[in-house]
Amino acid sequence: LVRHLDAYRLTGGAGETQASGLDICFGESSPSELTCVEWPERVEGVLPAGRLEVRIGHQSPASRTIQLTGSDAVETSIIIDLLRFIKSNHFRSS
Repeated sequence: LVRHLDAYRLTGGAGETQASGLDICFGESSPSELTCVEWPERVEGVLPAGRLEVRIGHQSPASRTIQLTGSDAVETSIIIDLLRFIKSNHFRSS
């Protein structure tokens, strides 16, 4: 299960997120569930402490940077596995 939450229009912080029921997306989940959040700073109060953050930035019109941040051992192991995959498939990483 993959959920996508675009929080751009949310302005009431955690209270609005909880009132709308969107906070259920961040409750207990199984390893087969993924919730992707755009504009996470607008729902910071309900995001789980254990999460993998992916930030995509523009370097140039043809180039992007990707920053991965893990908050605990599980997310860190995901990042390590992803970096191994990138290197083994000849993607450029820094």
